[in-house]
Amino acid sequence: MRDHFRFGDYDFNYLLEDGIAARAAERNFKRGFNRAVESIEPLMVLEKTETEDWNGRKTTQIIWLEIQEKFYEILNDLRDMLFVSGYRKRDTKHCLDEFVCQSVTSRGHDHSYEDLMRFYATYKRLCGLLYGKLNDAGKGYGSDGFGDMIDSFPLAGRKAIEAALSGDIQTPLQLRNTVNMAVSVAEDSAYILQGENYHQMTFEDQLVKRFVSAAQDFLKTYDEDAF
Repeated sequence: MRDHFRFGDYDFNYLLEDGIAARAAERNFKRGFNRAVESIEPLMVLEKTETEDWNGRKTTQIIWLEIQEKFYEILNDLRDMLFVSGYRKRDTKHCLDEFVCQSVTSRGHDHSYEDLMRFYATYKRLCGLLYGKLNDAGKGYGSDGFGDMIDSFPLAGRKAIEAALSGDIQTPLQLRNTVNMAVSVAEDSAYILQGENYHQMTFEDQLVKRFVSAAQDFLKTYDEDAF
């Protein structure tokens, strides 16, 4: 009987320790996935600093130091699939489903599932940083529209990301010009600046789908071996 469930570099034996069997509801597997994402090391170097005001209240600030090359390698492959291969013209879900699928079928790109988990964790943190950095440049967007733009902005590529994090994008015109220079096709620029694409949510859904499938296969075998 196998007593450990390993998916990539991660040991999820706690699924068994928590008494989760093959018949468990999907939310239990989602809990396992969330636990993995929380503990995963992102492809980004961050530094936390803590300050204290005169009243003794402490404030924690997260400072971006460096994004690892692996993040940009994965990002470039995802951009190629969206903007070059034409998946964007189908739909974002189709593209991200195929992108995650390739990580477990060894076709297409050569990034592993755990690489994509690190990419997803980094993408989420990056969008959080961009939300603050592009606040002035996002004037004119409603709150929902601004969030949608931030969700897509990393797909403008490395130069655009570095410009935003360095504080070089301060006006709506600078924002539009940066994205227009980063992508050569007008509709691709519109996809980033105006689209409701839900990359983070869809990417997480596809990662969870693959995780759930692997966990269910393991636990089914575990139950069968128990008898």
